[in-house]
Amino acid sequence: MYDGIGTRRLGSNFLKPLKDAGVEIGCFFPPLTTLFEKRLNYRNHRKIVLVDGTIGFFGGLNIGDEYLGRSRKFNYWRDTHFLIKGDSVLWIQYAFLNDWYMAKGQSLTHSVYFPFQNMPGNELVQIVNSEPGETMLELMFSLIVSAKKRIFIETPYFIPDSGIRLAIKTAVKSGVDVRIIIPGAPDKKFVYHATLSFVQEMLEAGVRFFCYQKGFLHAKVAIIDDLACSGSANMDIRSFCSQFELNAIFFDGEVVNRLVQDFHTDLGDSKEILLTEFQKRPRVQKIKEIYARLFAPLL
Repeated sequence: MYDGIGTRRLGSNFLKPLKDAGVEIGCFFPPLTTLFEKRLNYRNHRKIVLVDGTIGFFGGLNIGDEYLGRSRKFNYWRDTHFLIKGDSVLWIQYAFLNDWYMAKGQSLTHSVYFPFQNMPGNELVQIVNSEPGETMLELMFSLIVSAKKRIFIETPYFIPDSGIRLAIKTAVKSGVDVRIIIPGAPDKKFVYHATLSFVQEMLEAGVRFFCYQKGFLHAKVAIIDDLACSGSANMDIRSFCSQFELNAIFFDGEVVNRLVQDFHTDLGDSKEILLTEFQKRPRVQKIKEIYARLFAPLL
């Protein structure tokens, strides 16, 4: 299954060999059939692979050459993706089958899709299946306001609403160590201008910002004290309110420790944005940021 807008350039030359081989394909909200409907803005941003209902993959990776580091523009692509086994896979499968029903009208409820798993787990995880609304926004807000020690965020797009911005600034004033890593170079210039439009406000509040230099940063990770939240959702209004997303919350343990290690590794490959330097950016750049910010709720 693929998203109708996200893969709008996907032609029949690509799909036909798959169909001829027996692959069943579904298009989630085709753009032509939803052109004049409100749901045109509702896109499926999940990145899910499921195997026999017992193994699940999810995170930030789409299927494309750039995600394999074959992009001529960025070369190195930094992302975060997970392999998961155990009962939590069933919640990921539920998300996929619900999307499949919306796309194809087929209800796949046979027990074969939900095999019994007697597999002892070694990590505590909660799958967050978010649909258009405010589920992801409420989750991220509640995590941020609960922070006591640290908030580490990695995101390719930083376009938060006023509530998230206030929560982050309040955390800084409470003595929480807040650091945010964004890409050093854009994949979408207009969206990047919108991201930069929020940077000065956050810097003035005491948030530390870093630009990733090694390649393109596409990871979506939020580490709050001893918890971590990661998956397909960006730190932007679209992911918060208008898209179908899938994230997971990890409660302490090896996964959180690994994500913290990865964050510090990425810090080493990043350059800190200093307020005094950022204020000196060209007037033309500031105008681009102001203009892009007008469209922030749609980005």
